[in-house]
Amino acid sequence: MRFARALALLFSYSMASPDGEQQRLQRHLQDALAAHKGGELDLALENYRTVLSINSGLPAVHNNAAAVALALGQPEAAEASWRAALTQKPDYAEAHYNLAVLLSERGDPTSLADARHHCAEALEHKPGYVQGHHLMGNILASLERADAAAGYYAQAQDLATDASSGARLVYLRR
Repeated sequence: MRFARALALLFSYSMASPDGEQQRLQRHLQDALAAHKGGELDLALENYRTVLSINSGLPAVHNNAAAVALALGQPEAAEASWRAALTQKPDYAEAHYNLAVLLSERGDPTSLADARHHCAEALEHKPGYVQGHHLMGNILASLERADAAAGYYAQAQDLATDASSGARLVYLRR
């Protein structure tokens, strides 16, 4: 489902390419998404990079390429791709979140401060982001701000509980 939505979004971005380039972009994008979904990460990254060489203005492709690069043990490439996505789409909550995760795992004070910034941006653009609230709690705990962290953990729990309650209500109405 996520891949289908990404594919539709990316096709809408690709419409600015000339016909031949658009077809090439779409072919490589389909190949990238299929390889990514199938766990062929080297092939997925190769195709994402080809798509970006055709049209570098696709934040969702940068986001996907970053995730694959990280899975392949290339954190610097992942960071560069997430930053490229955010340069193009500053309100991209998922890219802010993903970059915050990467930076928070480094654990040094500078990276934690940058992670906190990106996590705050993710939450600004997507306030109900359960994982974002939990990550902010982790970041603040790493910065030895236990009281502030507890508030984010509680918010994440409340949001998760609300989401699961809503799912049960929908199920009961059927």
